[in-house]
Amino acid sequence: MEEQEKNPVKILDRRHFTREGDRRKDEEIPPGEKPAAKGEPASAAASPSAPEPKPEPEKPDRTREPGRPSIFTELVLSLSTSCYMSLGQIPEPSGGLSEVNLEAAASTIDILEMLAQKTRGNLDPYEKDILDKILYELKLVYVQVRQKIGP
Repeated sequence: MEEQEKNPVKILDRRHFTREGDRRKDEEIPPGEKPAAKGEPASAAASPSAPEPKPEPEKPDRTREPGRPSIFTELVLSLSTSCYMSLGQIPEPSGGLSEVNLEAAASTIDILEMLAQKTRGNLDPYEKDILDKILYELKLVYVQVRQKIGP
């Protein structure tokens, strides 16, 4: 604690504007922080001893690995599989058909509808096509199962 009192922390305000929003005068800006001249590029204004920042290596786009569907497509396929199970169309791993749960199926279809609305215009043609086809098929199966069960 005594060390902190011996070496007080010095705070240097490097902002170019005052609290009121007015531009600070040049003499108020610390000498090492003077803005670059208009014709001079920003890198020339930096101290010559400072090393140039290395460009970051490009990160691979994990959504587009060769031969593998996008993460969005995997999400849609996972939700559709869950919905097919709720509709009793996919057998359970233990054997036999799964129990029909129309509420869960309707909720999953609603989630997929929401995804379609929220991602409209942001999907590539392949993703949009898969989402549209899956929604169409799930709605058809839902209606068929509902008719079999009755009102």
